[in-house]
Amino acid sequence: MRQKIGKICMILGALLILGALGLLAYNEWDASRADKASQDALGKLEESLTGTIEENNKAAGHTVCDHEKIYIQNPDSLSVYEKRAILATHAANVSVHSFAAEVRFHARFLTWYARLPIPFLGKSAYDSAIRADMTIDDTEFDAPAPFYRMNGRWVKAQRKYHKEYE
Repeated sequence: MRQKIGKICMILGALLILGALGLLAYNEWDASRADKASQDALGKLEESLTGTIEENNKAAGHTVCDHEKIYIQNPDSLSVYEKRAILATHAANVSVHSFAAEVRFHARFLTWYARLPIPFLGKSAYDSAIRADMTIDDTEFDAPAPFYRMNGRWVKAQRKYHKEYE
């Protein structure tokens, strides 16, 4: 009887070790996948921001931003183009409307009930919103963030409130 229990324990131990190795392999694969996805997203973001900065310079009729420096003509009265350059380089937003939509989107999660932990996730929507606000990308979301879709309802709503930036 004792030998039978010993064999069962050995088999269970081996299964647990195999399970741990499987989890380790999965975590390594997932980390590699996430790294590739973040590199792809960063490349797309850089491409988008470069285009935004170039379009902004062209619309301004002079160089507002050369990808390293923003040239502000009057610090007491920023032009629309200077504001766009600041948003693009410091907040990774391609428009004032996108930035306003992002602020409004994240504000939804800064309520008392958003602080309640999500079962089986171990964190709250509030925690995710704070983490997203502290980073350039919104890796807390599985889908593209709605405030980056220029024709999405979040950005369109902000166009009504901030018409001066059209």
